[in-house]
Amino acid sequence: MLIVVCNQAQTKNHRSGKGTLHYTIMKFNFTIIFFTLCLSASAQKITPDEVVSHFNNYRINSLQEKIYLHLDRSLYVTGEILWFKVYNVDGTLHKPLHISRVAYVEILDANNKAVLQTKVELNNGVGDGSIFIPATISSGQYHLRAYTNWMRNTVSDFYFHKEIAIVNTFRKSDIKVVSDSKSLDAQFFPEGGNLVNGIMSKVGFRVVDPSGHGVDFTGVVYNQNNESQVTFQPLRFGLGHFYFTPKLNEQYHAIITDQNGKATTISLPLSLEHGFVLHINDSTESILKITVSSKTPDSQLDPIVYLFGHARQQKWYFEKQYIKQGSSVFLINKKELPEGISHLTLFDANLHPVCERLYFKHPENKLTLSVQPNQPVYGIRKKVTIRLDVNNSNNKTSPSNLSLAVYKNDSLSDISNESILSYLWLTSDLSGNIESPNYYFTNKDPKAKEALDNVMLTHGWRRFSWNDILTKKIENQFIPESYGAIIRGVVLQPNGIPIKNVSTYISTPGKNIQFNGSRSNEKGEIQFEMKDFYGQKKIIL
Repeated sequence: MLIVVCNQAQTKNHRSGKGTLHYTIMKFNFTIIFFTLCLSASAQKITPDEVVSHFNNYRINSLQEKIYLHLDRSLYVTGEILWFKVYNVDGTLHKPLHISRVAYVEILDANNKAVLQTKVELNNGVGDGSIFIPATISSGQYHLRAYTNWMRNTVSDFYFHKEIAIVNTFRKSDIKVVSDSKSLDAQFFPEGGNLVNGIMSKVGFRVVDPSGHGVDFTGVVYNQNNESQVTFQPLRFGLGHFYFTPKLNEQYHAIITDQNGKATTISLPLSLEHGFVLHINDSTESILKITVSSKTPDSQLDPIVYLFGHARQQKWYFEKQYIKQGSSVFLINKKELPEGISHLTLFDANLHPVCERLYFKHPENKLTLSVQPNQPVYGIRKKVTIRLDVNNSNNKTSPSNLSLAVYKNDSLSDISNESILSYLWLTSDLSGNIESPNYYFTNKDPKAKEALDNVMLTHGWRRFSWNDILTKKIENQFIPESYGAIIRGVVLQPNGIPIKNVSTYISTPGKNIQFNGSRSNEKGEIQFEMKDFYGQKKIIL
């Protein structure tokens, strides 16, 4: 007897950053530590050219997808329909990507379990769909996310995420109010990654309440003798920075006091006796100054360091410098900086990554959208005609693929604090929640620029491990569904042992008849690619 187990629709139940993921066949448990640099690369000696070569190999074999959902709104009542449009683009040029033909959309509850799921057909990177909100769902805050099969090769932090609210008027509300008595969540991020004894460092911080929103507070850093070292407070959204010089064999902690007078004590990261500190000076209009300070054993004089810059999987900078008298300076023309987030990684003489810093450059070429209704006021059930014009930076009409949401303007509606512009250029490349990302694109004052740099300090980490790249350990477990939806399964003996080289077949009776075959591999796994496999269908194995 053969047992075939298929898992076309996945159950989701694993927390990771913004979302959750649990597969029916195997379960993965892992923890992401933000802003922790992988300081050990390959034990084998490599050359600077090989660093570039390995990075290019990673870029070629790990095409990045970004998916964005335009929802009609963010609050729904049971019995209503959630409408959305899907945009799937490549992560480098932000242009429509034609690789994936299926997008997965799901709504997760407070326990990170999927309560609603659907699949959406993508044609030339665009698709649309809807989800009916049934009366079986309780009132509360829910988490909507979207991804493709190819995106499952990365952590779920880089899926599309959005918080929505659902109100069930037929059930008594069971929304749990978050207690204000819980401690604040405070984290500290030394610029470049580490504190080094005797070297002044810029330290970013992020302080949020139990709901994940930034709070106002006052903070003081103390040494182990409870002597005050520096005071600090946030600039915006609980984010900010201060300058600090640690001393040898000193341990430091911060006491944070919120507006209610409640104090929270947090330990600062331990400082290193020897190491590197990277600092960005962005005070001029044309030059980005990057200073590298180091403290090494006396036997290592004038060490060599390499600065590697890449943005959206494209290398744009690689330079070698000698550290003289404990410091070195890299000067970069801002015109050479690519738009969006740039990753600046510092390598030591052995080509081991030792520091990393993110920098953001605002995109200059933007589309402008003008909306013109055919009349200022409309009567009941009157036809509404709206003219939409899209112009590029040269004020010329640009062909575009658009979506328009129409909803009732009442007290329940809200204005989204994120757009496709802020998502593609900022949110999609960072891990964790970015509060009010549109603020950084609609404000051009110095405070907004400083606030954005605080985001780079506190949310910066890359999608990959340099150790994996330098040792060529990057493997993609999931393939893109470029032909259609993929149904996977495994052929087992009654005792659960997989069987290899077994021919299996799948058919879909009805008007659109399909018949496909698959032979099980060494692990007993089978796979069927289903073209035009949409709607509810009966399958026979």
